[in-house]
Amino acid sequence: MNEKDLLEQLKRSADDVTPPESLRPEHIEKMLLKQFHKEQSAHQDEKEPVSSGKPAGTGKNSRRRISIYRLAGLAAAFAVVIAASWQAGRLSASHTGAPLPSSRTASVNSRTEEETENPEILLQEAETQTIRQAQTAQTESQSDTAAQAEMSLAPLVETIDPAGSYEAVYEALYEAFGSNSGTGIALYGARQEIASSDMAAAESALDTGSSIAEAGQGINASEEASYSTTNTQEANVDEGDLVKTDGTWIYILKANGLVLIVDPDNGSRKPAMSVISQISLEPDHTPQEIYLDGDHLSVITTQYYTEMDTSDENVIASHSGTRTWLYTYDISDRENPVLEGSVSVDGAYSQSRKNGDYMYLFTRYNPTVLDTYGESRIVPATSRGDLKPDQIYLPEYLSYSSYLVAASVNLQDPGEIADQKAVVSVPSTFYVSEESIYIANENWEDSQVRTSLLKLSYRDGSIVGTAAGYVEGYLHDSFSLSEYNGYLRVVTTRYDEDYNESNGLYILDGDLQITGSITDLAPDETIRSARFLGDMGYFVTFRQTDPLFSVDLSDPANPRVLDSLKITGFSTYLHFYSDTLLLGLGYEADEETGVQTGLKLSMFDISDPAHITEVSRLVLDGITWCESLEDYKSILIDPEKNLFGFTCDSRYLVFSYDEEEGFICQFIYDFYQDIISDGQEAAKTPLTGTGTADPDDQADASTPTASMDMMDYLGAETAEDSYTRGLYINDTLYLVRPGRLLAFDMTDGYRQTGELKL
Repeated sequence: MNEKDLLEQLKRSADDVTPPESLRPEHIEKMLLKQFHKEQSAHQDEKEPVSSGKPAGTGKNSRRRISIYRLAGLAAAFAVVIAASWQAGRLSASHTGAPLPSSRTASVNSRTEEETENPEILLQEAETQTIRQAQTAQTESQSDTAAQAEMSLAPLVETIDPAGSYEAVYEALYEAFGSNSGTGIALYGARQEIASSDMAAAESALDTGSSIAEAGQGINASEEASYSTTNTQEANVDEGDLVKTDGTWIYILKANGLVLIVDPDNGSRKPAMSVISQISLEPDHTPQEIYLDGDHLSVITTQYYTEMDTSDENVIASHSGTRTWLYTYDISDRENPVLEGSVSVDGAYSQSRKNGDYMYLFTRYNPTVLDTYGESRIVPATSRGDLKPDQIYLPEYLSYSSYLVAASVNLQDPGEIADQKAVVSVPSTFYVSEESIYIANENWEDSQVRTSLLKLSYRDGSIVGTAAGYVEGYLHDSFSLSEYNGYLRVVTTRYDEDYNESNGLYILDGDLQITGSITDLAPDETIRSARFLGDMGYFVTFRQTDPLFSVDLSDPANPRVLDSLKITGFSTYLHFYSDTLLLGLGYEADEETGVQTGLKLSMFDISDPAHITEVSRLVLDGITWCESLEDYKSILIDPEKNLFGFTCDSRYLVFSYDEEEGFICQFIYDFYQDIISDGQEAAKTPLTGTGTADPDDQADASTPTASMDMMDYLGAETAEDSYTRGLYINDTLYLVRPGRLLAFDMTDGYRQTGELKL
């Protein structure tokens, strides 16, 4: 029996499988929560190690933390293990229009009722299913592992003030967390004896994405040339990416430490696409993201270092840590880039933003808190020098021992740090508006959760801590936050003492005091996505069906729900396609069980916010996970050009929208088989080799071969193959994958016009 026959047999044998009630996602999630809090209670009397120099009992208990996002994700992922047996199959359209290619077939995992009640089995199986999600998760989840070791269920933040002295910082850290010597907490600031054989590995993660910013909040496209830019959450606040274009050249950051400048022109300047120059980064640096601003190219990297520690002349020791670097190049001569300047900031790279001429770097710095202040390392530094006590903000109550370090750089003077600040708090969710930086942290006590909020105001490179506050519940992601006209709007999900869910919306003023709220929305459902436009807010909750709420936020003291539209499935990403249309990308789900059954595209008419309607939908059956929905920057979208593209199931899909016909599939490219499908006709046949193949590539395969790895055929990807970028210049679509740049003519049925091996 060959691999294909085996897959078919597995699929047939699973057709009649019906999951037991205990395997529904909401039951799994609730069971995991109960198990989590049971384990928390078991640990609540365990004391932190206390040094001989401190009285017993001064250290607060550290209790383990598991992100609610992770629990919900594990529950959903485990449900997918069972659901995959009957969801797998052909990837087809469920509306009148073009059927789409077949999805990869999933394997079957079955569990007995007794096994499904075992949290350890559930966690092991679910974590296996979430490996791919973890590869593309936002930066806030990249630091979650270390955060679990640091979490302390202290009261909520009420004030944020600069520290009076370094000693005050040390005392606060020691009182809250005790000594972290030997506990493995200080992953990036560890002081180690030379004899130590283990060295903490530096976190490194490449955020992925390339597309165009939101309609209704500012399209990030040049008026002088037609080209796409990075899809950002906020207009006028740029975000880093792996790929950028200025409409003439394409800039690509590679994992091997090279930055390529590519001439994508097919004829007018050179005979074919070509790399005209490259920048070699430091060999011990890990590339993170790039920014582009006219004739300036900025590259962010991280460096893991070890250096001698001379703080005690009687001890031979080393100090290890991570630094984040920003290199800025003059690329006015694209063939000869010249380094203009560089700066460094202590800590692992977390996020960055660009507003005007200023770049803002955010890192996670882990201090080393030892038995005495003298031997501890608690002061982060930049290339400008150590942060002064009045540059370190010390919240009244500490939840984490790590710091968020923020540094600004004027790109007109890229060799100098303009300002530097630190907050003894690492965000579980991070949001930057045009004027403010918000740090959000969950605070759990049994089933109760609140989110503390810290606000830093910034302008022209200056960064100042200005306010602190809190809201009930936890945030789904950064899109749950939006600042407008000086007010912060927040949507959250909370649990009661029996772990029943409900949702709320809060409006806070500039001092982070609540001015208005709506609570107890959508009982037994959770927030899955949110988007704000001016005085209106839209958010999606889900359990078995998908209510889309519209909320009038014009009166900060009295927000009002105008409408809630119940449909099957849910949207995980919302994007304003026009002033009257809202695009939703997410998943279809069974109305009775809530189990995901396919990828769903929805277009909502929001011309009358009091009467929202779903005017078009397209369901791609069999797809229960889509890479691009985990990273909004990987979605290419330009409503003015009427196209949006994304990666899903190892394919790149491009759609347009028509008021009469609804969603139209314009283009499909399968990266594993190098097969192009363009328009309605090519999409009518499942993708088994009968599409239009590249005429210059004789290696196109219609079925898996003996030499093809089984997991490759099923759609598994290595870390090197874990990203795709779609971008356009004028009428040419470019797809960037590790090692390849492909070009397609959008005016000629997406005919492939070029390929460059990188």
